[in-house]
Amino acid sequence: LNIFDMAADAGSLDHRGFISCLRSLIPGEDLDEDEKHHLEQHLQALFYVFDRDLDGLISVHEFLCGLYVFCEEPPAKKLAVLFSLVDMDEDDMIDADELRVFYRSI
Repeated sequence: LNIFDMAADAGSLDHRGFISCLRSLIPGEDLDEDEKHHLEQHLQALFYVFDRDLDGLISVHEFLCGLYVFCEEPPAKKLAVLFSLVDMDEDDMIDADELRVFYRSI
């Protein structure tokens, strides 16, 4: 929660603050520019997963609930969310490039 508090403005994260918060948790020094671009797209998509009330802000509650989904939900739900994040072109298939970008970004 320290990272949330440092990036939050008035107790919520806007789009930029959310991405900044998560970028501080994800090492990206070894990524090339294309991979950094794809990581940024993943983080932008993840913002909308966390923003449950669609107000354009991530509250501490939404942040914790989002983390909960990745930690406590059944494997099938975690896989569905993960699949949607990796499938950047939304063709319901993960190709080798999408998988490579994903693995390099974690």
